[in-house]
Amino acid sequence: MSKIHIEVGSNLMVIEGAVNKPTLIGQFIIDTGSTDCILTKEAAKIYGYKPRNAPVEVQGLNKLYQGEPVLLDSLTVSGITVKNVASRIVDELPVSPKLSGIIGMSFLGQVNFSVIGDQLMVSKR
Repeated sequence: MSKIHIEVGSNLMVIEGAVNKPTLIGQFIIDTGSTDCILTKEAAKIYGYKPRNAPVEVQGLNKLYQGEPVLLDSLTVSGITVKNVASRIVDELPVSPKLSGIIGMSFLGQVNFSVIGDQLMVSKR
């Protein structure tokens, strides 16, 4: 089981994640209310994704976004990799511009996870 330190008292859980390659690391918010993962357009470009499909609505951070669907080859959090992760590309997120996106249930639903104190526990199913 991997443990990821999170900031106690924060409304947002920000963690590092790698898209497709271990060297392509970004900052992501964990959001159990988001069905899919979300990438900003800027992050999608860095990770090699281009919007090609018609936008659809996606829920994230208690807001609806218009986002183009993409399938991430892989997403790795704390050494745990999930392949073929449903995601959406959105223009931007209403939080720090440094964020690459949101890790939603398309990733979290394929791992075991829990929050205990200031630790996010993640393990393979």
